[in-house]
Amino acid sequence: MPKSSSVKFRSLESGKAVEDCFALGKGQGFIYFFESNHEVDFNIYYKTDHQYVFTVDAPKAKHVRGRFKAPRQNNYCLMWTNDQESAAEVTWTLLSDA
Repeated sequence: MPKSSSVKFRSLESGKAVEDCFALGKGQGFIYFFESNHEVDFNIYYKTDHQYVFTVDAPKAKHVRGRFKAPRQNNYCLMWTNDQESAAEVTWTLLSDA
């Protein structure tokens, strides 16, 4: 579970991805938002034994806000992918949503 308030920054090189992963129990959640100086692909996913399940998908976004509640107990990852020709500067904030 993310801390009560967490702000992170990352320079994301062209063709690379960055993830922020943590465990959540069913029904636990958080509020999230991010900003980037370039469009990036953003998603929230978890993995089962046989597949990846994408619960949020925001392609080509410079900023996204939302509230997430875990549909099941699992490890969840927020992921940003940069397919632009130059590096992207990504800042994200997570707030616990008890």
